[in-house]
Amino acid sequence: MLDKFFKKESPLLNMIGFGGGAANRLTGFKVPPIEATGGTTNTDGGFKYHIYTVDTPAPTRNLAITFAPDDATIELLVIGGGGGAGWNNGGGGGAGGIAYAPALPVNASTYPVTVGTGGTGTTNYDYTGSPQMKGNNSTFVHPGGTITGLGGAAPYAIDSLTEVKGAPAPLVAPGGSGAGTRRSGTRNPTYRPGIAAAQPTQPNFGMGVLHYGNNGGDVDQTQQYTGAGGGGAGGTGFDYNESVFQPSRGRGGAGQPFTGFPAPAVAPGIPSPNQPAFTPAVGPTGLYGGGGGGSSENKAPTGSSGGTGGGGGAGQAGKYGTGGGGGSADTTGSNGGPGLVVLRYPV
Repeated sequence: MLDKFFKKESPLLNMIGFGGGAANRLTGFKVPPIEATGGTTNTDGGFKYHIYTVDTPAPTRNLAITFAPDDATIELLVIGGGGGAGWNNGGGGGAGGIAYAPALPVNASTYPVTVGTGGTGTTNYDYTGSPQMKGNNSTFVHPGGTITGLGGAAPYAIDSLTEVKGAPAPLVAPGGSGAGTRRSGTRNPTYRPGIAAAQPTQPNFGMGVLHYGNNGGDVDQTQQYTGAGGGGAGGTGFDYNESVFQPSRGRGGAGQPFTGFPAPAVAPGIPSPNQPAFTPAVGPTGLYGGGGGGSSENKAPTGSSGGTGGGGGAGQAGKYGTGGGGGSADTTGSNGGPGLVVLRYPV
């Protein structure tokens, strides 16, 4: 199908330097760059960036390529929204899954873009893994297949079927990265492991698309009233276990670096109220997709730190534009961070 999608330039265009074939290499003419609109654009380090957030206006929520040389490619990052966190010894939200295409073939066409919002955290016991807690998907629609960053998972509400007013088993949808599990008192013998990541199972469509997402952390079955960290794009959420070094208990999983998308190049496309939090979270190495921290009840620390790359710490939301999971605290479960779609090509 891809062979049919990419039309070849005429021999005349190649000879005068407007194609990417052998004739162009022989004549020495420079191949014109891709010409495109969409999102918020920024030029940095010899690349043009197109940045899409949940606040990108509807008319520019696509990539409209008006000219592309033969064999043109873009570098693409698609990040789902982070999962919301539980509260009161709750698990941290899973980071949004990340799909990364180092060299995605494109031609003159329009490619629709969707950016997922973060999931909603909770401030009470009476939740059953509602769909609102899971992060929402981000997508880039390509003729070869829709490239998707899955929204991050939400944590289990309870660890037994009878803890909350006879509530049924919680409905926890799989997410890009998994959420942390939790455990309450000894009267609740049922134990559930950390929630698995679904992003690694996404297809690559034969286009070299890579996928990043990790499982949420576990809670040692002897620990009471504790919650583990959500998984991150670069690492599994940390278990809650009092035998390990304190700062690591229940910490969110680390984000994944993407060096082509550092904060200085991408931040101009982030709405100004969110730039002060986005810039240090992503940093010069392009860290995205940190998991949310879990929490414990009446134990130090009552809330754990979020994963690098935008994960929310104790009672803090995942950072805007990173797909970071929401952080849990003794009194609140915070929201997941909105996702992001960003791409670049040489100019």
